[in-house]
Amino acid sequence: MVFQNGFDINPDRMALCFWRTANCSYVNFTHSYTSFGNCYTFNSNKSNTLWQVMEGYGNGVMIFVDLRVSEYTENYFRGGNSEVGLKVLVHDQDEPPMIDTQGIALAPGNHAFISVKRTLLKG
Repeated sequence: MVFQNGFDINPDRMALCFWRTANCSYVNFTHSYTSFGNCYTFNSNKSNTLWQVMEGYGNGVMIFVDLRVSEYTENYFRGGNSEVGLKVLVHDQDEPPMIDTQGIALAPGNHAFISVKRTLLKG
C-alpha cells in the first residue's frame, strides 16, 4: 500500500538524473521502506559500485525531482503530516538508511551540495 500510494521516482517524477556526465534514471535506485515511507537508494549495488574519483561540481550525482506538492493529501489540521519535501542521506552500502535520525531535509524549490570524505580505520 505504501509503495503504491507513497512517493515514487518513476520517469515522470525524476526530471533529470546524472552520474558525473552520464545520464541515470529511476532504474539506478533501489527501493526500501523506512519510518518515513518509501526510500530510494542510489548506488546500492555492491557488485557494480560507482566511485567518485574527483571532487567538485559535476563529478557526483545530480538529481532533479518533481515533488508534485499539489498531490499531497495529508495536512496538519486533519491529524496528518503537513511537511512536504525530501530527506537526503549519504550512507555506506552496508548500512540501512536511517533517515529518521540522520539526513538533510530539502523543501520544494531548494537544492543542496553535499560533500563526503571516506576515512578507513585500520585496527
